[in-house]
Amino acid sequence: MSIEEIRRLITAHAHKENLGLPGVRINRITDPTKPTPSIAEPILAFSMQGAKRIALADRVYDQVPGTFMTVAVDLPITGDYVRASRAEPYLGFALELRSSSIAELLVEAASGLPGILKPPPPGISINPATSEMLDAVARLLALIERPVDAPVLAPLLEREILWRVLSGPAGPTVRQIGLRDSSLTYIGRAIRHLRSNAFEPIQVEELARGSS
Repeated sequence: MSIEEIRRLITAHAHKENLGLPGVRINRITDPTKPTPSIAEPILAFSMQGAKRIALADRVYDQVPGTFMTVAVDLPITGDYVRASRAEPYLGFALELRSSSIAELLVEAASGLPGILKPPPPGISINPATSEMLDAVARLLALIERPVDAPVLAPLLEREILWRVLSGPAGPTVRQIGLRDSSLTYIGRAIRHLRSNAFEPIQVEELARGSS
């Protein structure tokens, strides 16, 4: 029942500008869209209904209901909603991935996480959502209707969601966000530098230093 409750909550509150949950986004799309280029920032995004497509260079990722996408570094992507209608809108939930939150979990629970036996996958990946993840997402979104509880319970539920992700197949990628010396961290800094200085000469040495 978690995914049905999530769909209800997104449908009921997608029009709101302020959900009262920092770092949380929901969206409801009623028409297919054309491919649009953008810069994807570190985020955890669940699809609950409909479908969307993300292209990164020559790789194409299709996200369908019951899956979640992790973006671990600022990436230039092209995205479009391929299945969305007024009768059956696209419904999505997203949580910003903050390096401080991930680093804190890594420090507290390092011994409980599986070791990284191979290089982390690319900065973007799509995996099936577990029932535990969906249950935590449903409880987090339910706080929209209980604003008095939100300041206390929302941080706990965000940690639970992050833990489920870190301890699963997407963990090796997301862990890189919380590791100061990870290669993804440097790539993200370089991309942010390029975005902020799009019309200025770029020195390779600046990118190597991870300027921001």
